Amino acid sequence: RQGFPLSHRVPRNVSTKGKLIIGCLHSCSIRNKSASIYQEIIDQQLDILVITETWHERSGSVALKNITPDGYKCIDEARPLSPGSDEHSINVCNHGGLAVVFRSGIRFVKRCFDINVTTFEYVCGIDTT
Repeated sequence: RQGFPLSHRVPRNVSTKGKLIIGCLHSCSIRNKSASIYQEIIDQQLDILVITETWHERSGSVALKNITPDGYKCIDEARPLSPGSDEHSINVCNHGGLAVVFRSGIRFVKRCFDINVTTFEYVCGIDTT
């Protein structure tokens, strides 16, 4: 199967008990790949998937909801829209953006740093276990 461009697939006969399975994906928009991303999280039994270049507009976006399977949560950081941009316009394409999709049993909390960045976005998840 050609499949999804994850660099490493966990063979089905390898035990992952007690280990985290983490993936990273440079998506160039999650919107048109949401079904594939969702299915790969399930198929690969990922505990955490870090996604770059999500191109989403805000935390409540439908695109983020569509990539988050039941039993998972998502923290994210969208690239700020340019002043005067209408996020509901079909002509808006918000490049950048990050998301971390993780199993609900992992207690991540989004953490912001006291810095003001304008040329990139970041997301930090702190394990609170």
